[in-house]
Amino acid sequence: MRKELPSHTRDLAKLLPSDALTRLFGEIADLDAHVGARTFPEAVVNWVRSRIPTQSVSLFEFEAGMQPRTLFSHAPGHDPNMVEYTNGIYVLDPMYSLFAEDRFFGTVLLDLAGSEDREMPETFARYWIKVLADHEIGTLMQIGPDRCAHLSIYVSLGDEVHDALALIKLVHPVLTGMFRRHLVPHVPENAASEAARRRVHATVSKVMSDFGSATLTDREREISQLLLKGHSSKSIARILDISPGTAAIHRSNIYRKLGVTGHGELFSMFIGKLIDG
Repeated sequence: MRKELPSHTRDLAKLLPSDALTRLFGEIADLDAHVGARTFPEAVVNWVRSRIPTQSVSLFEFEAGMQPRTLFSHAPGHDPNMVEYTNGIYVLDPMYSLFAEDRFFGTVLLDLAGSEDREMPETFARYWIKVLADHEIGTLMQIGPDRCAHLSIYVSLGDEVHDALALIKLVHPVLTGMFRRHLVPHVPENAASEAARRRVHATVSKVMSDFGSATLTDREREISQLLLKGHSSKSIARILDISPGTAAIHRSNIYRKLGVTGHGELFSMFIGKLIDG
């Protein structure tokens, strides 16, 4: 017998035709049957792949002060990227920043076009999105005040990407409830593993905080970290309460002092420091 559906699904009835709703309810019930079992993360990934034409789908656990943990990943041919991601590249991931800096929980669409605030093509996208697809649908599901599950879906779609985004937004509350029930009681972490993840994060954080310390002023180091995370001069000006012109001057000085010509070389330099660190 199937379990009773989570209460969040009541809201879905207002948004879908009855036949589509019946199908979705059945799929949710099937997923719910895996909660608490080792098969649950894989079942979620497989459900996404059955619904959306994807290049890759991955599930991570984010926790403050900790290296991310991969729960399950389907990324054919990109296993090395997954390892490098959890070993340090994650600090430049806009989705990780939304969690770590803003405690944002919800679903967003990232693409190579970037925005006036984030320069995706020259930073994180150069390393990650370009090797997988044109868009990432990312959803952050809150498990606790400092912990979440991150579902990352890379797609190469046209207008259909918005249908895929709408679907993930629709089921976000349901998936959040499932992950809370799955991760909190069922996936304890041994002390050695937790300590190792804390050490990795501490090392990565130190590489970030020390980046350019031998050459840059404190203000320039602060701005270089924002640049690495993809912020534009306009965004940096707003965050630091300075003028866009001042932010642009700092940016030019950073490039000159570090001997780089732009975002791409700055990013490559940071990756090199991560590898050495």
